[in-house]
Amino acid sequence: MTAAYNRVQVTGAGDAGFTIFGFSSFGTVKVTIANSVATNSTAGIGAIATASGTAQVMVSNSVVSNNATGINATGANATIFLARNTIAGNTTAFATASSGVLSSFGDNDIKSNGDDGGAIPLVQTK
Repeated sequence: MTAAYNRVQVTGAGDAGFTIFGFSSFGTVKVTIANSVATNSTAGIGAIATASGTAQVMVSNSVVSNNATGINATGANATIFLARNTIAGNTTAFATASSGVLSSFGDNDIKSNGDDGGAIPLVQTK
């Protein structure tokens, strides 16, 4: 299953701006979020995967601001790739749980969050 969101603005969504679920019944879920905004929610962008499901999310050229948690990956099969994003004004810039994975292309602006977090592992462009 695949989806692409381009130029989408999610504001004040309550629980989460964008949440991508990877459950076994879906197989592998691949989502691209580009040129978009996720603001004023509990989580700006999240990927959640069960042990038998996979969620892969690419976020590029987007703004994630003023959320409790900006970016969140939960579950060993949940992966979020970040490229050229602004992550600012969140209580926590990013988080992982249950072995979720965040990877960065090294060109994100992460600043002015309550907790800017540590370094996100880098991946190389191809």
